[in-house]
Amino acid sequence: MSLDDSIAGSWAMLRAALSARHAVRCWSAREPVLAAATTIDDLAALTDAGAPPEQANTVLGALVRIAARAGGDDPDAVLVIIHLLNNGLCASAARLTDAVPDALPHLVAEVASQVRCWPICTVYRSYATLLLRTAERAVLAERYPRCVHGRRVRETPLDPTGFDDSLADRVLLSVDPTSDDPAADRDVDPIHLVRWALRSAVICRDDVELLLDVEASFGDRGASLHQVATRRQVSIRTLYRRRRQAEAALRAAVPAYVKSCAA
Repeated sequence: MSLDDSIAGSWAMLRAALSARHAVRCWSAREPVLAAATTIDDLAALTDAGAPPEQANTVLGALVRIAARAGGDDPDAVLVIIHLLNNGLCASAARLTDAVPDALPHLVAEVASQVRCWPICTVYRSYATLLLRTAERAVLAERYPRCVHGRRVRETPLDPTGFDDSLADRVLLSVDPTSDDPAADRDVDPIHLVRWALRSAVICRDDVELLLDVEASFGDRGASLHQVATRRQVSIRTLYRRRRQAEAALRAAVPAYVKSCAA
């Protein structure tokens, strides 16, 4: 690990804060594999590049379980993990530099979000690799939603009959919360609005599919939203951010849509 306080704050301040509340000792009580550590400096040594790979993975896995909401629910452990993955995060950012010049902060955010949502009952062969590769895919998918693994995804026309009226109404309700019944507004047809937005490049096809997927999940919000995020290879945080961006774009485009209909 090479110290870079710009990624997740000051390592020295984090060490002092965790030492003051005897955090590593508490973590060791929950995860005995951490018993050899008394400070976060010891954790860094146990997961350093020169440490046995199996040991490093076991320690990192324990920290992930401590940081996850379903586990120890300790946000400070997330900061420790980000610091321990510093070299890997910088290497990932370097790999993405041509496609995503500002990749590093997005990678850090994705890793942090993944860790907080981590399924603690599953053991992985390499936590570091999985976290970093998943973060890379999520950042690329957000920046280039129509590309997967570097290959252009074939576009197929959206079938207008695929938009259920009630589902489209809910999308429009989320776009304009002040409207009591947007479907009743003769000037704003939800299906036509979405199709016009696609033709006018207001939003992309992937945004529409994301909105419909999210709206369809409202019946079983928690589990279904995680399924949508997993299917799209993004974190819940990214899912919500892209949804807000797509809704804002549609909301801003409504006056132009109404004007085009009247022309």
